[in-house]
Amino acid sequence: MNKMRKTILTALSAIVLAGCASNNSGNGGPTIFQGRFIGYNDEFVEFFDIVDGEYVEMPVKVNPDGTFCDTLQFPENKYNAALFADKFMFRVCMEQGKTYTAEFDLTEEGVETNYRFIGEGEAENRFLSHLVAADPFSSFDSVKDFGSCRKMLDGLYNPLLEELRTVGNKPFVKFYEDQIKGNIKSYLCFSPFFAAVSNGSYQDDPEFNAYIAKNYKLGDDEFEATMGNVFTNVAYMVPEIDATAALQAAASCAVKPAQKEAAMNMMLAALANAGNFNGIADAYEYFQDNVTNDDYLDAADEICRNVLTLVPGVQAPEIEFKDIDGKVFHLADFTGKPLYIDLWASWCGPCCEEIPHLQKFVDSLGNDPEIRCISISIDDDESDWTTKLDEVGSTWPQYIATADGQASISGTYFISAIPRFLLIDAEGKIVSVNAPRPSAPDLLSKLNEMLCAE
Repeated sequence: MNKMRKTILTALSAIVLAGCASNNSGNGGPTIFQGRFIGYNDEFVEFFDIVDGEYVEMPVKVNPDGTFCDTLQFPENKYNAALFADKFMFRVCMEQGKTYTAEFDLTEEGVETNYRFIGEGEAENRFLSHLVAADPFSSFDSVKDFGSCRKMLDGLYNPLLEELRTVGNKPFVKFYEDQIKGNIKSYLCFSPFFAAVSNGSYQDDPEFNAYIAKNYKLGDDEFEATMGNVFTNVAYMVPEIDATAALQAAASCAVKPAQKEAAMNMMLAALANAGNFNGIADAYEYFQDNVTNDDYLDAADEICRNVLTLVPGVQAPEIEFKDIDGKVFHLADFTGKPLYIDLWASWCGPCCEEIPHLQKFVDSLGNDPEIRCISISIDDDESDWTTKLDEVGSTWPQYIATADGQASISGTYFISAIPRFLLIDAEGKIVSVNAPRPSAPDLLSKLNEMLCAE
């Protein structure tokens, strides 16, 4: 360790609580977590975990000056722990029985890799910050075919693998080598979808077909589980894709004729669930011409009848919801300004991960926002909702859907997965039932662009 690092470590150690022991052996047991949050402003800080299928929150005690020293009991080594600090969500490596000294910067909006560990966990967490910053979806515009997709992924992940192998933590290295290899295999399945966007239409790719034939010889159940995840991500993450091209690309992910039909059925449902309706009417005709399974055809008919009520420019179907005092509201009460709606629940991990981003967005809009933001919870238990609100301390209007509102969200809006974000114009007409998430870069510009294109 060089002189500067020793100085930083000494300074950080000096400002934490004197009662924080640092004699852990790294062989299991409590984890000591100490350091400071730069720019701390009486924010909540906690780790968010899933244990036995249940969401668990693990608060970190922070002093008013941002320093902290706490003893935490992780159920296992967490190589990808989620640390929430009010508007920020950091991904960090925390192992049982170790002592970590870290500094987190809360002053630079939108940067959630701006942290550093000194000493224990330094190499692991430096690598993890680089991995989190590597976003394949932001690089897919370079994908024209399978070959360029593989080249893009190699360029993104090979340097990370080289860095990873310099980390002297064998279990950590093995964990992320396996994860990166799995990510690459999965991301290669996205190539026909992004190529379709880049090229303006779907194009058959023999190299991709050969890759699928070699690597995805799956039984029907395994195929639906594996590719269903890919199709869902396409529907949510690639809103610009033409629906017919999406069906064609989905079919190319299968070898067996029956699986090709299943793929198109899953893709159509995923597009509908995500509110991705670009060219959906033409896609429905393509579906009818290329699918013979009666169950799939019946499901598609129901899907498309629902979808036609949710296309941009149509008056938004009503949703009923109430505030914490029980006062009932409807979407019609919010006309006059564009409305950005967050559909969430206290038990939904991905929803909670968006809360800090939405808070930052609301703060950026100021006291007279050009776009109003509201959140509507679909919690069944109001106490779960109010407890979570107390924890997060959000500053924008919060509501919970009534029974009629729940029925409208799931039935009329065809929403089966959250988080989901809606954009309604000043006259109460639909702009998008799959608006970008708060964590999306340049959210305000994206929303204004959608409003202007309406």
